[in-house]
Amino acid sequence: MEKKPVARKKAPPDALETAVDLVLMGRLGRAHGVHGEIRCDFYGEDPESLLLPGLLLSPPRKNASGKRETRPVSLQGFRPAARGLILRLKDVQTRDQASLLSSAELLLPRSSLPPLPDDLLYQHDLLGMRVLDPDRLPIGQVSGFISQGDSLILRVLSDSRRELLIPLRDEFVTEIDAEDKSLVTLPLAALEAFRRDLP
Repeated sequence: MEKKPVARKKAPPDALETAVDLVLMGRLGRAHGVHGEIRCDFYGEDPESLLLPGLLLSPPRKNASGKRETRPVSLQGFRPAARGLILRLKDVQTRDQASLLSSAELLLPRSSLPPLPDDLLYQHDLLGMRVLDPDRLPIGQVSGFISQGDSLILRVLSDSRRELLIPLRDEFVTEIDAEDKSLVTLPLAALEAFRRDLP
């Protein structure tokens, strides 16, 4: 469960200790079918991790104080989909109920996840990292992932509303610094073939 790391870090062992102890495991998408199933962009390595104790759901809408609350949620089942997973959540039985959860986030306490060796990161630790070119100039920020078999693609959102899809391979990502929350990739000109414009 969530045992396979995906990236090496050069930061010291305590570099990932922060005040935030909830790890983003996935984001819910569109309702699927009429029986309450819902699509999920899953950010973990093994979907079985969603069965670990402490799974929380953060609704897409903020409360009156402007904060997003969390509540316990139980997973009744899942199956792989073309991009991500299709989930069945307890007490979500209709398409309308599932539609209300679109864009909600699934979270786990970091303490529920097995520890990693000091030189490794979980996939979700890459979320929000700044993406830099070899001269340390900003390109964008890691906003999500796309899984393609055994390969992982970083979704990188730039300030110009363009998205870059960068393979997480040594020839594309040359350095990951967990302490600085940044990673280094190729020059922007070399990434043009991986660009797509967003609406």
